[in-house]
Parts: sequence; structure tokens; C-alpha cells
Amino acid sequence: MKRMFRYSFYVKTALVIVAILLSTGTVFYTSRLVEKLEVRQKQVAETWAAGLQHLASSDPNTADLTFIFDEIVSTIDFPVIVTDSENQPIPGFYRNIIFPEKLPDSSQISFLRQLVASYDRERDPILVTVQDTLILQKIHYGNSALIDQLRWFPYVQISLVAGFILFGYFAFSIIRRQEQSSVWVGMSKETAHQLGTPLSGLLAWIEILKSQNPDDEQLKTIGEMEQDLERLMMVTDRFSKIGAKPVLVASDAAAEIRDIAGYLDRRLFKTKSRVASLQVSADHPIYADLNPILFRWVIENLIKNALDACSEVDPVIQISLYEDKQIVFIDVSDNGKGMPKKLMKEIFRPGFTTKQRGWGMGLSLAKRIIHDYHGGKIGVVQSVEGKGTTFRIQLKKSVSDKEIHRSKKDQNQA
Repeated sequence: MKRMFRYSFYVKTALVIVAILLSTGTVFYTSRLVEKLEVRQKQVAETWAAGLQHLASSDPNTADLTFIFDEIVSTIDFPVIVTDSENQPIPGFYRNIIFPEKLPDSSQISFLRQLVASYDRERDPILVTVQDTLILQKIHYGNSALIDQLRWFPYVQISLVAGFILFGYFAFSIIRRQEQSSVWVGMSKETAHQLGTPLSGLLAWIEILKSQNPDDEQLKTIGEMEQDLERLMMVTDRFSKIGAKPVLVASDAAAEIRDIAGYLDRRLFKTKSRVASLQVSADHPIYADLNPILFRWVIENLIKNALDACSEVDPVIQISLYEDKQIVFIDVSDNGKGMPKKLMKEIFRPGFTTKQRGWGMGLSLAKRIIHDYHGGKIGVVQSVEGKGTTFRIQLKKSVSDKEIHRSKKDQNQA
């Protein structure tokens, strides 16, 4: 199981790295295109400046303006503003400038000055000089619409792809959870069905043993066997309830925990090579809305896991119950080996286990029962390697004594 999750981690990491490389490559390639277009814009502006400089140095009567205006100015597709040496826009000497609607003619020069200032913040203007010293004019230019679009295109593209990937991830996650739920429900109901027949037969054999006038010691043994069979019937009932909406009733969580702790203390703890101490701490009845059968399953699972993790020397399992106005808290602590932080979330994933013979389904089912069926929470609140682990369950507190009485009555009738 560990290999599977390690493989899953490597695959996800590889996908993230590939996504980063593709995104970086897209941004880099687009940036190179933008740089080439900016160089072309600068070359066109410099050619215009050279033409104006040549015009200023030539005889106006013999200067050929056709090439400058028809072959250079007409090809400009980016905003250009020509100013004098003091950065004052020259009326009519601009191109590809879009003025705001309803802008008075008297305000156009002021608007052009603002554009000139914004263009100069991005790049230096191109100077039109005479004799390489006297500045006659300046050419200020901005980016074309194509360059602006190319600058934003990779980020828009990455955002759209990322959004699509996230949507697909969540969609597939929902589908996967539904498939897992269907598998669990099918396996649970089939298990309950398969266990039903042999359990009924064992109960019949118990009745036959009782009818053969056993002595007191044998009756005691038969009683323990009968109790274990009833326990198996309860487990079968648990499996049959998976997938169906459970009925939540107001129950004393402390009493339920003491009952399951007593059963495990007589069965499980005494079969271990060490004697573990199981302590349930609750000063008074603490009522919560729960399904007793499924809730006992969760507590039993946590106790068994705690017992497996307990210290070899003086093992202790402590179950503490307390409440506030709306929530009942149940802490199951052990003094075992603990776990690293990276495993605190992984342990609830289906199939994950640190045991050599484990299936990794117990805590996953426990989380499903608490989260989906009880509307509560379960998680690891503390784990220190070499000192122990504490699991915490949060359940909804029962509303009132009246509802507790009514719920008990409904439970007895059921």
C-alpha cells in the first residue's frame, strides 16, 4: 500500500513539474515574440525619425516626402506622437491615437501629453536631430494592440487551462468517490448477506447445547459464545446499514463507549501478550445525535488501532468525553509509537495502512461514518513519535431532554 501511495505522489509531482515547464515555455516563447515585435516597432520609428531628420536637412522644395509618408508612416500600426524638443505635441503629427468619446478639441493636446508621459515611462523617445546636437523633434511611441494581446495571452491561456484542469480534477474526484461508495456499499451488503446464514446456524447450535443440560461452567462458556455470536450479528447489521441513511437518535455517548470498552476489555485485551489499561473519562452522561450501531463500530476501530500502537511497557488507552454548547468531543489517546506529520492525513485514505497484514479500510470507514452519516468530524489532533497519538471525534450535541426522551422511545420501538 505504501508503494502505491508513493507512486501516486511521484505521478502527481511529475504532472505538476510538466505543467510548470509547459507554462514557463509558453510565457518564454510569447515573450520572445513580443521582444521581436518591439524591435520592429523601434526600427520603424527610427526610420521615420531618420526621414524627418533628412527632411530637416534638405531643401524643402526638392525634398521627396512621398517615401516618408507613403512607405513609412502608412505602415505604422502602433500609436506614435511627434513632439518638439520640449515634449509639446505637434498638432496633426500623431498616428493610431484613439481619443475618448466627447473629448473637446481643446483638450486633445492635454490628452496627448498624458500619453507621451506614459510612453516615456516605458521607453526613451527617438530624437530627431540636426548636426547631431540640435534636437528638433521627438518621436514617442507605444505598443500596438497585437503586442498588448500577446503579453496577456499566455497568462489568460494558462488560467483557462488551469481552470479546466481543476474542473476536471474535481469532477473526476466526485465520480471516483461515487464509485468507491458504490463498491463499499456492494461489498458491505454482500458481506452481510454471506454472514447471515452461518450465523443463524451457529445460533441454532447454541440452542442445542443449552438443551443438553450443561453444568454451570459449560453454561458460562455457552453464554460467552452466545454473546460473541450476538456481537457478530451486530457486525453483520453494521455492514447491512452501509449505504442506507442511518437514523440518528439522542444517545448517551459515554454509556455507549463504556459498553464497547467493557466488551473489548474482556475479549481483546486479555488475549494480548501484555495487559493494557483502558480508561473512559466522563463525569456525567453526554448525549449526542448518533446511530449507536455505527458509532460503536468507529469507537471499536479506534480502540483496536490504539491497542496495536500502544507501548510495550505499561500500555494505556485513554478515552475522554467533554462538551460545549453545541458539540460533543471524544478524544481517544494512546501512549504508543505515534506517527510523523505526513501520515496524519494519509491514514484516512482508503487502502492506506502501516500494518503488514492490514487492509487500510478501518479508519476510512470510520471517517465515512462520522462525516457522511453523522455530520461530524474525525481527525488526528496530536501525534508525537515515541509518545502517542490522539484521535478526536466531534458530534452534534442533542438538543434537549425532551428530544432525548422521544429519541429513546423511538429507538426502543425500532
